[in-house]
Amino acid sequence: MAAPAEISIKDLSGAWVMNKTLSDDTDPVLALQGVGWWTRKAIGLATVTLHTKQYTGDDSTTHIDISQTTENRVLNWQEREHEDHIFGHLKGRSRWLSSSDYDSEITDPFLKAEWLESIVRRGARMGRFISRVVW
Repeated sequence: MAAPAEISIKDLSGAWVMNKTLSDDTDPVLALQGVGWWTRKAIGLATVTLHTKQYTGDDSTTHIDISQTTENRVLNWQEREHEDHIFGHLKGRSRWLSSSDYDSEITDPFLKAEWLESIVRRGARMGRFISRVVW
C-alpha cells in the first residue's frame, strides 16, 4: 500500500487500498499462517482495503483501529488477544519506537533493509511504529 507524501506514521487514518502491482504475492505468507486454500484464493482475487482510524486516547496513548476485523491496536506494548475470522486466535502488542532505540532494538536484517532516505529522515523526527503478533 502506497501513501501520499503528506501522510506520516503519526496519522494513518483513512482507507488504504493494496496495490497488487507493487506488492508480492500474499499466498505463501497466508499459507504459512494456516489460511486455507479457498480463502487464500479469494483474498488473491479481492481488492484488499483497510479502513483505519488513528487517535490519541484520554491516557495520551495512540490507538489504531482497523474496522473490518475490529482489530484495535493500543501502542502501549501491553499484550492483547484478538480473534480474527481469517487468522483465528492471536496475541499481539504494539508501541512507538524512538529513532534512538531503533538500531539497538531491531536486529532483523529484513526490517532494517531498503528504507528510503526520505523516510529515514522523517522517521528520525517522528519515531517509528513496531508491532509483534503471534499466531
